[in-house]
Amino acid sequence: MRLFLLSFGLVSSLAYSQCAVALCGAVRTFQDDGKRLALVLNEDDLRAAPRWEPEQGEPPLSPSKVVEIARRWAKAKFTRFDDLRVQEITLAPAWCERSYWYYFVQLDPVVDGRTLWSNAYSVAVLMDGKVVPLTELKDGF
Repeated sequence: MRLFLLSFGLVSSLAYSQCAVALCGAVRTFQDDGKRLALVLNEDDLRAAPRWEPEQGEPPLSPSKVVEIARRWAKAKFTRFDDLRVQEITLAPAWCERSYWYYFVQLDPVVDGRTLWSNAYSVAVLMDGKVVPLTELKDGF
């Protein structure tokens, strides 16, 4: 638990460092093959997407459309794989802007019919269809 809190604190500092864009912060963090990866949402990108609350009915972007967008983006970016399969889809609010929601899509690459289990190919899809890839955290974060 302490390691998670320390990790969260270090990653959160990324969101509040002085930079040209307003960052929501690291929403999710992963370790993959010695790399530290994080999903970092940009507040301007969130605000450009439609607002949504669960009480309003269906989200502006359907899960099937999200899968289509995420797979198309990933196949263009990671051409060395035969396929990228959806492992999980999560619909969640951005913690910095609770009325803005996003989908988190975990994709697993497939090579020669074998699934390679990895978090490195996960992406967020905002309600306007914008894809947000994971960011590698460098030393010091």
